[in-house]
Amino acid sequence: MHYFTDIDVCIKNRTMKLKSSTPFLIISLLVITLVPLLIMLLHLPLKYTIDIDFIDIFGEFCLFALATSWIFVIRSARPEGFVTSLLVIGLSVYAFGCFLDVLDEIFIRTSSTIFTNLIEKIPMPLGLAFLTYGLWHWRKEQKVVNRQLQTREQYIRQHHLTDPLTLLNDTRGFETHLKRLNKSKKSYGLVAFDIENFSAYNSRFGFNKADKCLKKIANILCYQLRGCDLVCRFAGDCFVVLINDGNDQLVEALAGSIAQSINQTDINCKLSSLLPTEVNMFVNGFHSEETSISEYLLIELNQRLRPEPEATLASNEAI
Repeated sequence: MHYFTDIDVCIKNRTMKLKSSTPFLIISLLVITLVPLLIMLLHLPLKYTIDIDFIDIFGEFCLFALATSWIFVIRSARPEGFVTSLLVIGLSVYAFGCFLDVLDEIFIRTSSTIFTNLIEKIPMPLGLAFLTYGLWHWRKEQKVVNRQLQTREQYIRQHHLTDPLTLLNDTRGFETHLKRLNKSKKSYGLVAFDIENFSAYNSRFGFNKADKCLKKIANILCYQLRGCDLVCRFAGDCFVVLINDGNDQLVEALAGSIAQSINQTDINCKLSSLLPTEVNMFVNGFHSEETSISEYLLIELNQRLRPEPEATLASNEAI
């Protein structure tokens, strides 16, 4: 299906970005290794083979090789930014210090001054300092990312239940959360948002812009909701929100706020809701062996959203 195109393009762009930055990284690594090597070859004598500790050389070279490989991993896995720069700088300086230790095992230092000692000893702790500072900011960054993911995953990461376009839960994933909530007897409300005239929008502007529209709505929903809530893409142009631990007034207020945020863009939507008191009434009065309570609630929500007889949320086909 064509919505895999966006993921393929994203992976392709990241791969092209890595390929474009690889020559610069290789040149930088060559500079930080060849420059001190040439300087020492010109000014310092080599140690005799019997005086060389090859085990130390092997261990220090492994540290250099690992630090170098981590630089490429960081560049390929993370977007550009302050944190990425700190990590790359820290690893580069640390790798430089490891390489100086390797050279120190091979060459004889004819004189030992404070300056030469500083050149040899400072890079590794300095690199680790940059790396630690970068990891601290990465931790703060990850907290923000985790809060955003809560409205998408609710701490249950099952990628086979994820819509590949919006990265939200799909129908099966959403029903899994509903069943879990119904077993726990917790109070919750449901709100459905449907994009108006989306078929015409799709025909007029094409698949690419329509996909961007869906991702835009997914982002609006995630940013508007609390960390304990959950949002899913339920059908082609329909999104369903599960509002946890709220009363009727809270569900109505959040639904109105989200609808207003969406309608402030060039997209119009309509909504329907099942308030917590209504959900409790349906759950307590439900008696059927043909369908589950989760399916029943979603059917009821759909009938309020699309009163036409032919309306259905059964299809989870993405555009």
